[in-house]
Amino acid sequence: MTLFSILLFLSLLQVCWTKTHMRADIPPLCEESEKIECHCTNKKKFFVCHYDDELDSYKSLCIPDTRGHSLHPNDYCGPCLEYEVAITSPLSGVTTGERAIDIVGLVQPLPTDPSVATVRDIQSEVSLTTGEFVIPVVLLTEGANELHLRVISQGETIADTIIDITFHQPSEASGPLNPDLGVSVEVTNTESALYGAGINIPAGVAARSFEVSVLSDPEHMPALPFGADAVGPPVTVFPHAEEFSGPVELMIPFDPSLLPEGATESDIILQGSVNGEWSTFTAVVDVIRRRLVTEQTSLTVWSFIATASRPLSSGEVLIDTSPGYATVYIDGENKFARTPVVLDNVPLGNRQAKIYLQGYDEVFYDFVSTESGAILQIDLTEQSESAPLVQISTADGSTVSEGFIQIQASVLYNGNPVNNGTAIISVNGDDSFHPVTPGGNIAGFVTLSHRENVVVVRVNGQDGSTGTSSPITVTRSESGRRALRGSGLPSSRRMANNEVIIRLSWNTDTTDIDLHVFDPNGNHAYYGDQGGIPGALIDVDDVNGFGPEIFTFSDPVPGTYTVAVDSYRIGGIQTTASLTITVGSLLIFSGSYVFTADDFNASGGTGPSTAAFWDATSFEVGELIITQVSTQIASPASEAIFTTAPDENLITIVTKAPESIPDSSILYEVSEVNENFSIDTTALSGRVVSFEAAHSPVSAGDFKSKKSTALEYKITAYSVDGDGNRQYESEPAFIKQDLRSWIRQEYIDKKSIFTSFARATPERDVLLDASQYVKGETEKFTFSEYARYSDFAPAIAVIDRSRIIANTLREAWGDRLVITSGWRNPRRNDRLTGSSKNSFHQSGDALDFNPWSTSANWPDNVPGSLCGANITSFSEAQEALTCVAKSVLPDATYDFRFHLNHLHIEYDP
Repeated sequence: MTLFSILLFLSLLQVCWTKTHMRADIPPLCEESEKIECHCTNKKKFFVCHYDDELDSYKSLCIPDTRGHSLHPNDYCGPCLEYEVAITSPLSGVTTGERAIDIVGLVQPLPTDPSVATVRDIQSEVSLTTGEFVIPVVLLTEGANELHLRVISQGETIADTIIDITFHQPSEASGPLNPDLGVSVEVTNTESALYGAGINIPAGVAARSFEVSVLSDPEHMPALPFGADAVGPPVTVFPHAEEFSGPVELMIPFDPSLLPEGATESDIILQGSVNGEWSTFTAVVDVIRRRLVTEQTSLTVWSFIATASRPLSSGEVLIDTSPGYATVYIDGENKFARTPVVLDNVPLGNRQAKIYLQGYDEVFYDFVSTESGAILQIDLTEQSESAPLVQISTADGSTVSEGFIQIQASVLYNGNPVNNGTAIISVNGDDSFHPVTPGGNIAGFVTLSHRENVVVVRVNGQDGSTGTSSPITVTRSESGRRALRGSGLPSSRRMANNEVIIRLSWNTDTTDIDLHVFDPNGNHAYYGDQGGIPGALIDVDDVNGFGPEIFTFSDPVPGTYTVAVDSYRIGGIQTTASLTITVGSLLIFSGSYVFTADDFNASGGTGPSTAAFWDATSFEVGELIITQVSTQIASPASEAIFTTAPDENLITIVTKAPESIPDSSILYEVSEVNENFSIDTTALSGRVVSFEAAHSPVSAGDFKSKKSTALEYKITAYSVDGDGNRQYESEPAFIKQDLRSWIRQEYIDKKSIFTSFARATPERDVLLDASQYVKGETEKFTFSEYARYSDFAPAIAVIDRSRIIANTLREAWGDRLVITSGWRNPRRNDRLTGSSKNSFHQSGDALDFNPWSTSANWPDNVPGSLCGANITSFSEAQEALTCVAKSVLPDATYDFRFHLNHLHIEYDP
């Protein structure tokens, strides 16, 4: 600046000062605007109240300095107004254990122009009425953080401040690493479950200095592989994704008292969660210090945990599938079990498991059942577009008065009719085999066990792909009876509610398997005398394969019935026969048998070899028979739809009794099997009664600490004489909640314990399994990725709005992401330390995320103009991901938090 300019500047200042202080008639408008219009903190700028001759009025100006500005004799000026920003939270100088903080502050005086407060390119509007602002989810780095906060208006910084805050990851043990010296960090608190956990990093293997922390993070641990029990706490070491040039040693503690029955310390294995999936790692068992020791060259495993499995007993088979909730068949017999599952009493020797989940190819898996059990882990493949096309022509919604129906369907493969092979017609999950005839036609009679029956037809292609029809529903009218084909019995006769139906089918063509039934009086019904039991009939002698052969007895006499199956002719073709028995509407037997030889035995007595003869079962038809146990929502007793909630808690029992016994003498006992809880049945008497489902009250402590079990009731009917003494007693009947009812029961129980519980009980159609999960072209995640964080993983999940969150973020991020916590059932949610009772994870409206553990899956250029680029560490990737999330998911609809180094996003409008 020249001397002349300085003198002119000082002269004008004097003029301004003189005018400002000498005039007593300063126009009020300009005086007020002095505090409103001039948004400058730079003392080199000046406020000018400028007189306009043409308007004969004053207006406010804010100029860099007085040079080049022609002052009117009536102008007056002064320095610009200064703004200040005060931080109310967090206070500068504090130390926090929260990785993400919200910065709350106040700007004074009130700005009149739109203004924003910003830290690390994260912005928040300043209220024009209060001056307040909140900058949410500012991520801190380990150690000291100097946060420069600025308030910006019209492109100018009008106020700024520095916030000093220190972040230390909450941990059981921590220590600073000097790469030249290495570090050893270990939990030494003997009262801690993590006692003995730690890490040894030798000198020279780390490329930089950082703080090492050891902690436990069960909230973001996927459900363990089925059959594996935790025998110690999960152990997490920060910083995550750090790489080393040589091995580092990690120590993972275990507690021998947690070993499952029959397991020893030598059975303990080390599992690690990598990007949401479990893997097994090599480790040495240190029995003295009770910990596993493993060497790793990176920290890409989020959690390590010591696990052990209960040794399987003879004939036990553990079956786990991905995805879960598949139906299991052993040697063709539907076990009425969903994966993952442990089956018992599987006959020793060579067996075949069939696994089926709608929407996936059927899998046939040969295995050996041994005295030490067997473990089957099976990955399922989604059905391809080239799978056979199966269509049912039988009308959906049909109602029949008989106990059977002929299902007709057709099958095309690559657009052409399939002219041979085998079709499977499934009724309520129970399979029967039927030939595919030229022209791709399928026709087969099936029995209807329940009032409402779901029928599906499937055919396997030559390439192993499975074609599945859309399901249809067939209703069996309450007043109907099963017609006896060729029996000569009047079709108008009503079905007795203790009707016995025995169905035999098998899985090979051109073979002859025969059904033999003996009544209590020694009468014998078989192919040689299909009506050999008075009043009963075997409908057909099928000599050409598949069956079915169906025995029907509408009004059976009381006593013991024996059922056998004979391999009359199979011609060397190994054949699996399936047998089901229903009494009334209750399925009392389902089994299968593998035949490998011919018998040619017409008597039905003991055959020459178990390879050709199956002594299947005996069953009782008593004077008193429970013939039906039903719920308000039609469902089979084996997977019944009911809870203790009103409108879905009523269970009805129908009992067959001699006419000589009055209704008032027929009484009941009902108990919950798992809890040994008795239902009050003092008011129940008669042939048709109903009770409301109930169970033992659940305490808050038990709800938090124990897993739930499905409600299952054991029901016994009995009659009494005039003196109150028992006369007859029925065989017990059972009814058990299906999986969806079981899950919904947890919400109902939680609401009864915690009246403030705000998450709604999910409707049944919201509880999805993998067969209902339609993965469209825009879906970036598998069903298992959403479903792996509940007690019911990986079978069922509530996804709901999670899909919107996950796919929107994944699309914006541009690379792989890890869902680190998804839907959680209420009991699992409450077991997790620090989890909110009303967590949105319970409604499928919240997800936790992290970037992929390896830098190869971090985007080169982070999307979003404010989200930075050139990610060099996992911590920076988390910060960028958080920024991206906030840029694509509106704050008004979604909440963002950070839980133990995981980005939490929830739908909360």
